[in-house]
Amino acid sequence: MQLLRRTDSATGYQAEESVWTLLGDEEEFSNRAESAIAISYTRYLAEPELWNARSAPWTVVIDPTAELLDVIPELLAREEILVAFPAYTDGRGYSHAATLRQHHGYKGGLIAIGDIRRDQLDFMRHSGFTAFEVTGNDSVADMLTSLGELEMPADHRLYSGAAL
Repeated sequence: MQLLRRTDSATGYQAEESVWTLLGDEEEFSNRAESAIAISYTRYLAEPELWNARSAPWTVVIDPTAELLDVIPELLAREEILVAFPAYTDGRGYSHAATLRQHHGYKGGLIAIGDIRRDQLDFMRHSGFTAFEVTGNDSVADMLTSLGELEMPADHRLYSGAAL
């Protein structure tokens, strides 16, 4: 999966290949012993000892139906957490990002994955996301352009005539 990740440079974002291999709930991971694996939050809750003992990198994918009221401290220790947007119209991932940041004090990277589109990027940034999956709905260049425009002061952004 290709990501646009926030950097500290003047350009703001860069395209890179994700290190995470998404693993389904029923998929075996023994053949991926050293791979960086992303598992569902549900799978983690079912077998936390297994994952907490893992020496290779791992993280979780928060799906829209996840309950994040009592987040396990081991989850907050992850360097990155992936938040799924299975459909463009499903906005529950914004709430999950805000909950992780504001209520649980999560400081790591939040990666939006799934059906991500250019016009969501501003809302995602404000919700606390630091990286976005490029899914094919928009090109990397178009998404980087949009992110660059969002870095400008609001009075310098260009809007269509219909928005005025």
